[in-house]
Amino acid sequence: MPLAIQQIISNTVAVMTTVQDRRAEWREKIAKALQDARQRGADWQIVVDFFSTVLAILDGQALDLPADHPYAEAVTAIQAGIAAGGPQIVEVSEEVVQAIKDFVNAESWETKRQVVEAQQSLLFRSEVEAIFGENIEQAKGAGEEQAVNILELHLAILRNCKTGGIADTFEQLAAAQQADLPFDADLVPRSITAILGGAQEKMAHVQYLTTLAARTTDEELKALINTIQLALFGGDLAQLGQDLNGVYRQAWEAIVAGVEKGGGTLC
Repeated sequence: MPLAIQQIISNTVAVMTTVQDRRAEWREKIAKALQDARQRGADWQIVVDFFSTVLAILDGQALDLPADHPYAEAVTAIQAGIAAGGPQIVEVSEEVVQAIKDFVNAESWETKRQVVEAQQSLLFRSEVEAIFGENIEQAKGAGEEQAVNILELHLAILRNCKTGGIADTFEQLAAAQQADLPFDADLVPRSITAILGGAQEKMAHVQYLTTLAARTTDEELKALINTIQLALFGGDLAQLGQDLNGVYRQAWEAIVAGVEKGGGTLC
């Protein structure tokens, strides 16, 4: 997936309000993304629906997705942003900013855990996710891939802490680090967070998985990635992953267990 959900929301709102001279350029990118999604087959139909709706909005049509559609809230966010007259600035206190810095810059998982436990009243605020989202998009725009990965991982950890508990989340991370895995240790917790999350989390994870798949020649890892993508698109967890083996099967079973427990213990 070439475009992240938050980028789509913010850019679409911007070109429909404050930077209308960029609308044609952005429309072309959405049209290309739609074409790409259509070529990926029936599993990508919900993504096709989303890009088609965004394209219609860019053409001045007032369209919605069904309320139960995975990307309905993203479309609602776009329409709300347009109605508000443009992107809204997130205002945060210095305390919140410092808590985020302490969390991201902590040198060990144990220290990060201590920061979250001590500062959860600040780090669990809704505006923190917005701050992470803004910084991730800025890093993407600057081509700072390492920064994007670091920020996305920390955002996934915070979301997992909120849904599954701080202790369980960091135990998952510790267990993943100790294992000799042929893929990033954070793939499992990030996937759980995305499957349990909303449209924004799912679209962002699709982008992450697409990048991961493009970089590997490991066919078994590609099969695991495809299984996770099917799960993001509403596939039956009980029926997926039957063709996986070894550590890849274990990773998938850990994802399923985490989802069934609402983000709880993985292993």
